[in-house]
Amino acid sequence: MCAERTRAQAGQALVETLVLGIALVPLAVLVVLLGKYQSIQSATVAASRSLAFDCAVRPQTCSDPAAAGWLAESLRSRHFSRQDTPPLSGERAVGVQPLWHDRTGRPLLDHLTDVGAAVSAQRFDAG
Repeated sequence: MCAERTRAQAGQALVETLVLGIALVPLAVLVVLLGKYQSIQSATVAASRSLAFDCAVRPQTCSDPAAAGWLAESLRSRHFSRQDTPPLSGERAVGVQPLWHDRTGRPLLDHLTDVGAAVSAQRFDAG
């Protein structure tokens, strides 16, 4: 009876390992990709807060339609471009951050011009 049981179980651990590998490897890849998307989301939230703060400090800049391009370019260079230049250097945004690429090397954010900013004045009446 013991010999029959051993023969039936031969290779069972190998099959279990293969099944777990097939299930866990895609999960690990998806966790990495999810982390990259969360990094983009975090940069988006930071850019939104930065723009709101800029508009609170300098409302005349945000109400000027001619400054919309400057505001968007400022957000692109501070939050979405590569971070190898000093913030006050005045250089333009050249490329997306290295983390924001998929496993084949394609950027998750195709062009920095896809990032924009829309500012609208809202009436706030506390009374």
